[in-house]
Amino acid sequence: MTASCLAVPAYESPNSSYESLNSSYVAEVEILYSKGVSLMPMLLATGQIDGYIAWQPYVSLAEECGAGKVVSLTRDLPPAGSWIGHPCCVFTSSSDLISTHPDIVSAMCALNIYATQYIKDHPSESDEIEAHWLMGDADFTFGDVSVSSRRLIDRSGPTLSFSADPSDKWKEAASKFIDLQDRSMASEYTRPGIGKNKSEFFDFGPHDEAEGMVSRGKMVTPLPSGRDLGIGCLMGDQHHTPLVIALKKWQYFNDTYGIALKPDSEGASRPSAADLIVNGKTVARFSLISAPAGAQLMTLMEQGCIDMAYVGIAPAIGAIRLGADIKVIQPVQNEGSGLVVSNGSPARNWSEFVSWARERYSRGRPLRIADPQVGSIQDLLMRYALIEEEIRAVPAPEP
Repeated sequence: MTASCLAVPAYESPNSSYESLNSSYVAEVEILYSKGVSLMPMLLATGQIDGYIAWQPYVSLAEECGAGKVVSLTRDLPPAGSWIGHPCCVFTSSSDLISTHPDIVSAMCALNIYATQYIKDHPSESDEIEAHWLMGDADFTFGDVSVSSRRLIDRSGPTLSFSADPSDKWKEAASKFIDLQDRSMASEYTRPGIGKNKSEFFDFGPHDEAEGMVSRGKMVTPLPSGRDLGIGCLMGDQHHTPLVIALKKWQYFNDTYGIALKPDSEGASRPSAADLIVNGKTVARFSLISAPAGAQLMTLMEQGCIDMAYVGIAPAIGAIRLGADIKVIQPVQNEGSGLVVSNGSPARNWSEFVSWARERYSRGRPLRIADPQVGSIQDLLMRYALIEEEIRAVPAPEP
């Protein structure tokens, strides 16, 4: 990967004014975009924010390190019952790779299916592997507080649901995000991509081929890619465990199913590259590229710096809507995010959070909530939940 591919601006929604989703309101909440989640606990502990909405394990980390408390998981945000089992991370591919090397794409989908099943069959071992991936042999350190990475993963694990199945129910839930993003990007002028046919966002052909190979118990050996490929994931994100398991248990998958993603350095906590091996033959070499948030991954893919990515469904949909030649090809994980507030907050649940937000606004001190990125899953769900309460989300002023 070239340096220019790694130093890219973050994708931003073309409309960050919020007006289309906030025509009437009784209060405001300021949203601070932190471009990732790693700084959120420190911002909360030092009083620079009143709360944050993030993905795991940074939701559970707040309580483990004593920086804050969870008032709502995203599955429980309003409208009541709307977000139970909501899609979160997905597997994406460039349309070019699907067209030129469909068997490689299908092989990666099959590996995701096997890795997801491994997580379900070996939860304790998978947690151990994920904890080591996130922190190596160290604990999470927060000021003078150390938090066991294994205990943290054990605590956050029940809030995540790993699945590679694009069921009808999942597709219906994914469609909600497209509708929600349509509303958030709409204005008095029609913007590019609004009203796209929903089928344009997805291509489940590679997954269907993968399911066929899995059910037959026989992998098809793809033609070699002929070039190095790139695959992206998020830094510090527990939601991408299937990729981690595929890398760390490569020998098991190779011996059991005839497919493996073999890291270039098995001793490294996080390898920089891996070979895709099918039926004993190396068919592709992947560089492993990480980013702080999904928007950056989609920018990298649009620029041709990576070919596949594990990323949130919202930034994937946003990038496709704006013209990126990318497809969502498979689910990876559902739910797994939440809203955290300071320990000094009077709020203990969503209803009390709403009351707190209104009271603070009435005193001219709107709550400031950190958010990973414009257009992220957490951003969309938070803004929509606030709208339900007649609260407007506005960008936080520059510090």
